[in-house]
Amino acid sequence: MAGRWVRPSVGRWLSGILVSVALVGAVSSLIGLLDPHVPVLSLLVLYILAVLPVAIVWGRGWRRSRRC
Repeated sequence: MAGRWVRPSVGRWLSGILVSVALVGAVSSLIGLLDPHVPVLSLLVLYILAVLPVAIVWGRGWRRSRRC
């Protein structure tokens, strides 16, 4: 049993993908609105703020199931 990976349920996996797509879409819209006023390279950090919470919340199960 040690060293085996536990797969998250399909529903949890799909919800993580859907939330990630929604957040990236929202950030893309925000960047489109702010583009005339702020340099785009400065706004790219917003993508990290969108993806990081998804990685933390939905990546927890994989992290817990893996033994180092």
